[in-house]
Amino acid sequence: MTELLVLTLAFLAGSVLGFIFYGGLWLTVRKVVTTKRQPLWLPASLFVRILITFVGFFIICAASSKNFASCIAGFVVARLIVFQLVLAWKQKNSYLDSEGIANAPQS
Repeated sequence: MTELLVLTLAFLAGSVLGFIFYGGLWLTVRKVVTTKRQPLWLPASLFVRILITFVGFFIICAASSKNFASCIAGFVVARLIVFQLVLAWKQKNSYLDSEGIANAPQS
């Protein structure tokens, strides 16, 4: 029972890391479009997201390779969920242009 609990916690931790990584990517892409410091945002965001992810994986996976597999599974599931959330957001806000300004259809 304890091993199942540990694997479940590793899966949840991997999901949190995935939400941080891919959610941060989505926020970065949205921010880059409207900011004047585009060359700074992309590498800074990438560095922070990778740092958080690597440290998280290192802490979670230090115990066993089973934890690593469970953590990776959670990370992948989080990627799929974030992808679906972004698609739903995009369809809901399809009237916005790349800068978030409403473009009413011309009749």
